[in-house]
Amino acid sequence: MKFIFIYIFISAFYISSYAQNFIGNIRDLSDAPINAATIFIKGINQGIISDKNGMFQISLKEGNYSLICQYPGYKEISDSIFISKGNSLNRIYKLEKDTLFIDSITEKQNEYQANTIIRNCINSVSKDMESVLYYNVSHYIRGQMIINEVSDFIDNTSYKLDRRYLSSLKGHVISTEIYGNTQAIEPGSYKINIEGYQGYIPRIFTEKGLFDFFKESIYTENYNGFVSPLSSNAFKYYRFEYGGYYKSTDTKIYKIKVNAKFNNPDLINGYLFIKEEGWNINYVILNTDKNGLKSSITISYNQLQPITIYNDIAFRMVGVKGSVEYYSGLKLNNVDEKREFHANKQKNSSEYIIDTCANKRDSSFWNKVRLQPIGSNFLEQISDTMNLRNRRPDLSKFIIAKLLLGGYLIGNDTSKISLKYNGVKMIFRDYNYVDGFWLGNRFNLKVQFDNNTNIEALPYIYCATARKRLLGGNDIMYNYNLKKKGQFTVSFGTRSEDFNNLSLTRYQNYFNSLILGENTNFFYQHDFLYFNNSIHLNPKIKAFISFGIDKRSGLNNYTDFNILNRNKIQPNIFPNSRFDRTYYSLGFLYSPYSNYTITEAVDMHNKKVTPVFNIEYQEGFSSWQVNNSKYQKLKGGISHNIPIDYFNSIDYKIEAGTYIKTDHNMHFTDYQHFGASDMILNLNSLFDSFLLLDNYQLQTNRYWINMFLNYSGRYVFLKHIPFLQRSPFTENIHLKTLFTPDSKSYVEAGYSISFNRFLGLGAFTSFHNIEGCKFGIQFSFNIRSLKLE
Repeated sequence: MKFIFIYIFISAFYISSYAQNFIGNIRDLSDAPINAATIFIKGINQGIISDKNGMFQISLKEGNYSLICQYPGYKEISDSIFISKGNSLNRIYKLEKDTLFIDSITEKQNEYQANTIIRNCINSVSKDMESVLYYNVSHYIRGQMIINEVSDFIDNTSYKLDRRYLSSLKGHVISTEIYGNTQAIEPGSYKINIEGYQGYIPRIFTEKGLFDFFKESIYTENYNGFVSPLSSNAFKYYRFEYGGYYKSTDTKIYKIKVNAKFNNPDLINGYLFIKEEGWNINYVILNTDKNGLKSSITISYNQLQPITIYNDIAFRMVGVKGSVEYYSGLKLNNVDEKREFHANKQKNSSEYIIDTCANKRDSSFWNKVRLQPIGSNFLEQISDTMNLRNRRPDLSKFIIAKLLLGGYLIGNDTSKISLKYNGVKMIFRDYNYVDGFWLGNRFNLKVQFDNNTNIEALPYIYCATARKRLLGGNDIMYNYNLKKKGQFTVSFGTRSEDFNNLSLTRYQNYFNSLILGENTNFFYQHDFLYFNNSIHLNPKIKAFISFGIDKRSGLNNYTDFNILNRNKIQPNIFPNSRFDRTYYSLGFLYSPYSNYTITEAVDMHNKKVTPVFNIEYQEGFSSWQVNNSKYQKLKGGISHNIPIDYFNSIDYKIEAGTYIKTDHNMHFTDYQHFGASDMILNLNSLFDSFLLLDNYQLQTNRYWINMFLNYSGRYVFLKHIPFLQRSPFTENIHLKTLFTPDSKSYVEAGYSISFNRFLGLGAFTSFHNIEGCKFGIQFSFNIRSLKLE
């Protein structure tokens, strides 16, 4: 039940400050109240918004004030007021409908005029972008929600979790109000302080959902999850219509209609009201329809910053239907220091601070900051919904749930010492014809020393039923410098290993062996001891060095059990061989243009952060074991995602390498293998693996070059069909190449649709040495990238 409330409340907000000795009412000439009209008090840069009854209020210090009162389509009113000590002031403002002047122009002239005005607005704000990205606002929010329909399933679920039927709230007004401050520290980095709140919204979702609305501007590329109609590529996504102009006291205000070119939930429809003087936004009225929420949002601006926001939402989701409204007023505080603007700096981080007394503020606090009068039943509504704060039961507290799902046996995320069990999903971790079933589990042990140091151990132990052998090991990670990601790791164990662990996952072989009676992977016995150290030398460079000892020997198949009793089992390769290794490696990762750490850049290069270069040298040496594999290998490459616009991007990954020196004892295991799988149901990536190659078909002990080039777009072919335009999939065009001296050139091309980088369906064709041609359909669930193994 709570997440329904949370999701609805998170989708609509904005904010302000002050209350009480200046009270007003805004009406039209027929004496009807005007909802969500704006009062802007100059000098203190305070925006106030009227409620459904046209009412507003604020607490002002003694003195003279100038203000304007406005609403789209009405003539603006200016007023001067004096607040005397100990007295209150009441005002009624009656707004008169304004005249909209419409030029007699052709449709082509209309489009040209609209586009010219939009370009002027975009170009004007680009000169003063710093004031958009650097700001400090105080904010007041008042919201109310009404539930109209609740399905029986959701109703019964809400009772089981919270001991209250959600339907009992039908028709009741659920209210909330919040006061706080948002400060932009630098582009994409924010400090948000919640000083007071009362009502339903749980803290954690209020601070991490509601206030995200203050971290984006309509003048930037994206606005609250939507493509901004004032983005640099606005004309790719929107068609603009010139709707005439209003004559303000000192300038014209143009009315521009915004029409989305595609029926896409990330696009906006509505109106922009743009002042000719300065080409700044005066008002916007935006209509959105996304994830079960239909929203109409009205925002008034003072120059480049919003001062009032009204959001009217109709929601229908997971069996619940209703509506929610939010009124927000903002006070623009002065930015004390002039900062240097860095356009490429995007931290995308927020610091949320909740005052310890935020939910205990008394009436004197709210009387000072409240911007709208409240009815006698408002606090009763607040009180009536407080019992909805009861938290859901924590299933991890129950021993049965821990056994099934896993959980902490000792401590928790914040404990100095914690032990976590990984649940039923890890008991039967693998099945193959060499080992049989793996029966056991994995654990997580963590010891936190201080804010910059901890040790984490990941022990595992399994019984291989066919070989009647214990398999086990441990990865012990000493994080000695969390700020620089300094990590020293010791790994040791005994287990079976795949000869090519870049191709078919063990999960895929698990299914094929157990169900279909055929094996796609081959295994050897691997006893190992590894030492690895990695650290960020600076924000752009990560270095790592490794040393390892491997005892490796071939294995036979020890079982042929499968559910369908089929027999397409291939003998395991190198069954009676011994091919040990002692090796070391060192390498670097370099991210030249990012202000992220290199680890974040590597993890986020698919999120358009930065190109990432890598280089690694590895050497197998020594003869103290049996048939030691000797070689010297050097490889390097680059990966990068380049955004073209909001809906389109290109990503590429290039790698090249060579064996500088090899010995006759160098084993097949140490060849350069490549991610490949020619199975229709594929657990590898559509983007950076070969999909029409057998997983042991291509490898080399000489040199190689491979490249993966992918174009991803929301509207390439299929998405131009109208009824598919709201579908969430992305279209992709792929080109992949591999060159080795043994196999010469291999080229693979294809088209796919994907719902993210993990799930997709594609058609591919390949050419081997420009001759052989192969075609295949691939369904991908990229379990390898999810790091579940």
